[in-house]
Amino acid sequence: MPFKTYPQPSRDSSAAGWTLGPIGIIRSDLAALEPSPVEDIDPGQGDCVYFKLITSGYVLVEQGSRLHRFDAGSMFALDPAEAFIESVPEQSSIIALRIPKHLLQARGWKSSLGGLISPDMHPSDAAAIGDLVACIANQSNLPNPDMRSWLGDQLLHIVDVVLAAARNLSARRSPKELIFRAKSHIRQNLGQEDLDASSVGAALNISAKHLQRLFRSQGTSVMRHVWQVRLEHAHTLLRTGASDATSVQGIAWQCGFSTAAHFSRVFKQRFGVSPRSVMLASAA
Repeated sequence: MPFKTYPQPSRDSSAAGWTLGPIGIIRSDLAALEPSPVEDIDPGQGDCVYFKLITSGYVLVEQGSRLHRFDAGSMFALDPAEAFIESVPEQSSIIALRIPKHLLQARGWKSSLGGLISPDMHPSDAAAIGDLVACIANQSNLPNPDMRSWLGDQLLHIVDVVLAAARNLSARRSPKELIFRAKSHIRQNLGQEDLDASSVGAALNISAKHLQRLFRSQGTSVMRHVWQVRLEHAHTLLRTGASDATSVQGIAWQCGFSTAAHFSRVFKQRFGVSPRSVMLASAA
């Protein structure tokens, strides 16, 4: 049975760890380290995937028969359940995200990544994503648990986008993954009045007809789901005051409704009260 290898720490290296919601974060500043075998690996390591951003220096990772070099600005994902050797030939800084596998599985990913994954992205895109990851990951002193959880969700979404970009786009995607990505696209574009099966399907590079079949398999339709999510989001905004909009019309537009009258009618049908009643109750 192959053992896994990890760099041993040195007096010139430092590491700090914290969490943002479900995502564990390790910020490491490492001196030149050579790999050393470790026979007793924490079994919990196999339940997570590590996503790493190299912020300075470079890292070498050997997995299988291939040696990979990751320079500053590079990103890669690694499943520690697969044997590998990692070394840091010179002073380097790394941000590592520890992501529970079940969170990726909920997004359609398999239980194993099947090896190391590294995105081949346009340099400008990679730099922008790297900056976002570093900025969010550096928020170690936030006292608000809801904000920490929200930022963790943003990191998870960014990693999901990067992994999807790295994967062979011609590979067959499972119905579970397609439905998840369709629902994610809908949540992120609720304010668009033309959000329908055609626009969602185009965003996923599948036909509207195929998308409709996927939603029918769950006992609903694309547009029924769109309207349901719009109404639930509107109800949350009205109840919590978590919107800059100060009128029912403003909330309606923000959630993709063309008129306040239509919004008020379907909202009352769904929740049994008018949007204005919910807004006034939240302000009391």
